[in-house]
Amino acid sequence: MPIRPGSDCALALGMLHVIVGEGLYDREFVEKYTIGFDRLREHLKEYAPEAVERITWVPAAVIRRIARTFAATKPACIVQGTCTLDQHINSFQNNRALALLQVVTGNVDVPGGWASVPSPGWVVCI
Repeated sequence: MPIRPGSDCALALGMLHVIVGEGLYDREFVEKYTIGFDRLREHLKEYAPEAVERITWVPAAVIRRIARTFAATKPACIVQGTCTLDQHINSFQNNRALALLQVVTGNVDVPGGWASVPSPGWVVCI
Protein backbone atom coordinates (compact mmCIF):
# COMPACT_ATOMS: atom_id res chain seq x y z
CA MET A 1 0.00 0.00 0.00
CA PRO A 2 1.62 3.26 -1.06
CA ILE A 3 1.68 5.86 1.71
CA ARG A 4 2.79 9.47 1.81
CA PRO A 5 6.30 9.49 3.29
CA GLY A 6 6.33 10.49 6.94
CA SER A 7 2.62 9.87 7.55
CA ASP A 8 2.87 6.44 9.18
CA CYS A 9 1.75 7.73 12.58
CA ALA A 10 -1.42 9.22 11.11
CA LEU A 11 -2.17 5.90 9.43
CA ALA A 12 -1.78 4.05 12.74
CA LEU A 13 -4.06 6.57 14.45
CA GLY A 14 -6.62 6.15 11.68
CA MET A 15 -6.50 2.39 12.17
CA LEU A 16 -6.94 2.89 15.91
CA HIS A 17 -9.93 5.15 15.22
CA VAL A 18 -11.60 2.30 13.36
CA ILE A 19 -10.62 -0.43 15.84
CA VAL A 20 -11.75 1.51 18.90
CA GLY A 21 -14.76 3.13 17.24
CA GLU A 22 -16.12 -0.18 15.95
CA GLY A 23 -15.43 -1.98 19.23
CA LEU A 24 -12.88 -4.31 17.62
CA TYR A 25 -10.38 -3.89 20.44
CA ASP A 26 -9.66 -6.47 23.13
CA ARG A 27 -11.86 -5.13 25.94
CA GLU A 28 -10.61 -7.60 28.54
CA PHE A 29 -6.95 -6.78 27.87
CA VAL A 30 -7.57 -3.02 27.80
CA GLU A 31 -9.55 -3.07 31.07
CA LYS A 32 -7.03 -5.27 32.85
CA TYR A 33 -3.71 -3.83 31.67
CA THR A 34 -4.12 -0.22 30.54
CA ILE A 35 -4.89 3.22 31.88
CA GLY A 36 -6.04 6.30 29.97
CA PHE A 37 -8.10 4.47 27.36
CA ASP A 38 -10.83 7.10 27.65
CA ARG A 39 -8.28 9.80 26.73
CA LEU A 40 -7.08 7.75 23.78
CA ARG A 41 -10.65 7.33 22.57
CA GLU A 42 -11.13 11.11 22.75
CA HIS A 43 -7.84 11.79 20.91
CA LEU A 44 -8.76 9.41 18.10
CA LYS A 45 -11.91 11.35 17.20
CA GLU A 46 -9.90 13.63 14.91
CA TYR A 47 -8.40 10.67 13.01
CA ALA A 48 -11.40 9.42 11.06
CA PRO A 49 -10.30 7.54 7.93
CA GLU A 50 -11.44 10.40 5.67
CA ALA A 51 -9.21 12.86 7.55
CA VAL A 52 -6.32 10.39 7.55
CA GLU A 53 -6.75 9.84 3.81
CA ARG A 54 -5.93 13.51 3.21
CA ILE A 55 -2.75 13.16 5.31
CA THR A 56 -1.51 9.75 4.11
CA TRP A 57 -2.91 9.48 0.57
CA VAL A 58 -4.30 6.05 1.59
CA PRO A 59 -8.00 5.73 0.69
CA ALA A 60 -10.36 5.70 3.69
CA ALA A 61 -11.81 2.35 2.56
CA VAL A 62 -8.32 0.81 2.62
CA ILE A 63 -7.63 2.22 6.09
CA ARG A 64 -10.84 0.63 7.34
CA ARG A 65 -10.01 -2.69 5.68
CA ILE A 66 -6.49 -2.97 7.09
CA ALA A 67 -7.67 -1.88 10.55
CA ARG A 68 -10.37 -4.54 10.59
CA THR A 69 -7.97 -7.16 9.28
CA PHE A 70 -5.36 -6.31 11.91
CA ALA A 71 -7.94 -6.35 14.71
CA ALA A 72 -9.34 -9.71 13.58
CA THR A 73 -5.96 -11.41 13.15
CA LYS A 74 -4.84 -13.32 16.24
CA PRO A 75 -2.03 -13.15 16.98
CA ALA A 76 -0.89 -10.10 15.06
CA CYS A 77 2.47 -8.40 15.06
CA ILE A 78 3.99 -5.19 13.76
CA VAL A 79 7.77 -5.46 13.57
CA GLN A 80 9.22 -2.22 14.86
CA GLY A 81 12.82 -1.18 14.69
CA THR A 82 13.05 -0.87 10.92
CA CYS A 83 14.77 2.16 9.44
CA THR A 84 11.70 3.16 7.47
CA LEU A 85 9.81 3.97 10.66
CA ASP A 86 12.61 4.90 13.05
CA GLN A 87 14.94 7.18 11.15
CA HIS A 88 13.02 10.43 10.86
CA ILE A 89 11.52 13.19 12.95
CA ASN A 90 8.26 11.31 13.71
CA SER A 91 9.88 8.05 14.82
CA PHE A 92 9.01 8.38 18.51
CA GLN A 93 5.35 9.04 17.80
CA ASN A 94 5.28 6.28 15.16
CA ASN A 95 6.49 3.77 17.72
CA ARG A 96 3.96 4.95 20.28
CA ALA A 97 1.09 4.59 17.81
CA LEU A 98 2.25 1.14 16.68
CA ALA A 99 2.55 0.06 20.31
CA LEU A 100 -1.02 1.22 20.88
CA LEU A 101 -2.19 -0.93 17.96
CA GLN A 102 -0.53 -3.95 19.58
CA VAL A 103 -1.95 -3.12 23.02
CA VAL A 104 -5.58 -2.40 22.14
CA THR A 105 -5.79 -5.60 20.12
CA GLY A 106 -4.34 -7.64 23.00
CA ASN A 107 -1.26 -8.68 21.05
CA VAL A 108 1.18 -8.25 23.91
CA ASP A 109 2.83 -11.12 25.79
CA VAL A 110 1.24 -13.75 23.56
CA PRO A 111 3.05 -16.12 21.18
CA GLY A 112 3.13 -14.50 17.75
CA GLY A 113 2.27 -11.08 19.17
CA TRP A 114 4.60 -8.17 19.84
CA ALA A 115 8.07 -8.64 18.34
CA SER A 116 11.16 -6.55 18.80
CA VAL A 117 14.18 -6.38 16.59
CA PRO A 118 17.41 -6.72 18.60
CA SER A 119 20.17 -4.25 18.09
CA PRO A 120 22.73 -5.51 15.58
CA GLY A 121 25.49 -4.64 18.04
CA TRP A 122 26.89 -1.65 16.21
CA VAL A 123 26.43 2.09 16.46
CA VAL A 124 26.31 4.50 13.56
CA CYS A 125 28.00 7.82 14.25
CA ILE A 126 27.28 10.81 12.07
